Amino acid sequence: MSSSDERRRAYERIPPSSSDETTRAYERTPAAAAVCLALVVAAFVLFIANFSELPTSRLGRPPSDREILVYDDLPIVVAGYVIGLGAIAITRFIFPRSSIKVVLYVVSACAGLVALPLLWLSAALGGTNTRDLGAIAMLFAVPLAIATWAVISWCRAKREAR
Repeated sequence: MSSSDERRRAYERIPPSSSDETTRAYERTPAAAAVCLALVVAAFVLFIANFSELPTSRLGRPPSDREILVYDDLPIVVAGYVIGLGAIAITRFIFPRSSIKVVLYVVSACAGLVALPLLWLSAALGGTNTRDLGAIAMLFAVPLAIATWAVISWCRAKREAR
């Protein structure tokens, strides 16, 4: 396409042809997935460094399963969801035209790859610990947050099209 044709399209406010738009729309998706994963890993490192002592360890007695779920697991699952929302918000701010589905698939696959060794390690150490399930739920809260963002943006785009 010639530059005069592009200027005419811009002057008459004609959208670019579909082939131009599709080639440009998803060219930054691998970088977006890498940035999102880097943000998630950095946030998890910072969270784990600050949340190293669990609240139930200060009770002075063995905690019940309910106390572990409420005081230990619930905050880390909520933190995982917030980390996911923050990571996808920053990623979509930097790469607004990247494919959110690809980012979701990459983050979900990485969460699964990290969760499997955690499950194997907890099984090897003996039994199922309620805290282990909380850590795995925190890992999968990140893709859930990204999926929430994707559904909201899909509904918003659909509503604006009407």
